[in-house]
Amino acid sequence: MTAADIRAAYPSPCTADTGTETDYCVGGALCLYKWPKTQYHHFPSVPLLAATLKDINPALTRHSALRRAKGITVANDAGLFDRAWHLLDLALKAKH
Repeated sequence: MTAADIRAAYPSPCTADTGTETDYCVGGALCLYKWPKTQYHHFPSVPLLAATLKDINPALTRHSALRRAKGITVANDAGLFDRAWHLLDLALKAKH
C-alpha cells in the first residue's frame, strides 16, 4: 500500500469544513482504502488516523504515529492537500 495507490483511488480530498458525508480527507482516503466497506472514517480523528498508520506501518512508535497523523490532519484542514499526501507518504515509509 502506497500513498500513490491511495491517491489514485481517492483523488479528490476536501477539508472537514467543506465536506459532506460522502466526501473524505487525505486521512479518510487512507481509512477508506484500508477498510473499503466502512462508512464512518471519511474524516478520522487524529487518534484513529494514528492507529491506522501504526497498523499499516508497525515500525512507527505510538508518538510518531500521533505526530504524523496530526501533521496530515493539519495540512488537510488548511487545504494543503499535496502536503498532506506527502506527509502520508512519509508516514507509510517511515522506519520509526
